[in-house]
Amino acid sequence: MLAVAATVRAAVPLTAFAVTGSADSFLTPDSAEYLDLARSLADGRGYSDASGPHLRRPPGYPLLLVPGVALGAPVAWAAALQAALGACTVLLVFTIARTLIGSGWALLPAILCTLDPVLVAWTPRVMAEAALTFAVALALAAALSYVVRPRAPAAVAAGLALAGAAFMKPVALVLIPVLGVALAWGVARVGRSERLRHAAALLLAGLLPLAAWQLRNARAAGYAGFSTQADGFLSLALPAGVIARTEGRPFTAVRKELDAGRDAFRRNRDGLRALAEHPVTTVVVVAEGALRTLAAPGALPLVELLGGGAVSLELSQPAVDHGAARGLAVRLAHGGPILALTLGLGLVHGAVLLLAARGALRCPAGPRTVLLAFVACFVLLSAGAWGQSRFRSAAVPALCLLAGCGIAGARGGGTGILTRLGWRRSSS
Repeated sequence: MLAVAATVRAAVPLTAFAVTGSADSFLTPDSAEYLDLARSLADGRGYSDASGPHLRRPPGYPLLLVPGVALGAPVAWAAALQAALGACTVLLVFTIARTLIGSGWALLPAILCTLDPVLVAWTPRVMAEAALTFAVALALAAALSYVVRPRAPAAVAAGLALAGAAFMKPVALVLIPVLGVALAWGVARVGRSERLRHAAALLLAGLLPLAAWQLRNARAAGYAGFSTQADGFLSLALPAGVIARTEGRPFTAVRKELDAGRDAFRRNRDGLRALAEHPVTTVVVVAEGALRTLAAPGALPLVELLGGGAVSLELSQPAVDHGAARGLAVRLAHGGPILALTLGLGLVHGAVLLLAARGALRCPAGPRTVLLAFVACFVLLSAGAWGQSRFRSAAVPALCLLAGCGIAGARGGGTGILTRLGWRRSSS
């Protein structure tokens, strides 16, 4: 399985390079910032940018790019490293699936993860998605291992892996308290006092590394938070979506206006006030973004990777600015191969989601709680007007495992730990 996954992941950047004749499609507007931070680390200037100590992005992904900067080939290094991480993610999914549903069906989640268009499209890009997904898969493996055999080392491993994921992208830090509460609430059949000790171990392992980075931020720049990127979602991105919906204006224009000409305090105040004044609209914007993040088939990232960036922007911008209905109308009007790819991937992804829903309904409470917590974190917290398939990448391993549970339950083939936990197999 590892060899197949590695071959697929290595073929992706090679094919994109052969089609486009360059590595330009491996770069995004965010890539330059990641590379600049990696150069700062490689040059011994610390984790800083032109304005001083960097506070926006955590240092996990730039640290991974440092060897590539030192070798003088950061883009090639990123593509190769992320292909390896992607293959290891598939292996983790296969290993978890074999434990949960038995070896007879374990290949299905692994194949789904290998061929998932979102993971495939973002493997070679100089972005944190592949590294984040691998760290999240490690945390998922540790958390489900705890469900199978509740022991403190598994809880600690889950906390440490989630801390690593948060250092890739701060959205993952929310999973640490969520998973801590799940352990304390009772995802495993052990006594309450033991569950509380395990939950405390997870919280300490996950939060102490983040607290150390917050201390660095406080000392270096007087900022007590973990990442200004996390703050910006509540004070800029989400309020811009709410204001755009309320006033009937394009999201990107409102976001630019909210950010321009304001100091951080005024922007944060105005943004949070917009959320407080329009709670129902806030819920609608988050729900629509979550639906887009969960359901978008992932065709446009593949088009971008193969050199169709301008067309992709043309087709994706209407959904961002004016909502999913406008985006779908523009896509239908465009027609051609992109529409065919979207519809084809949409049918496959729809089937995966239906299987995942069935798996969620049939799983015992412990595994279901863990798997759904991982999905919900990245679907809901990355939502808003900017919701898109890329934000689903870290949820893909859990979705693939739920789909595996769904098909194994439908066929009566579950022979792993889920059956021993009381999973009732279908007679069909």
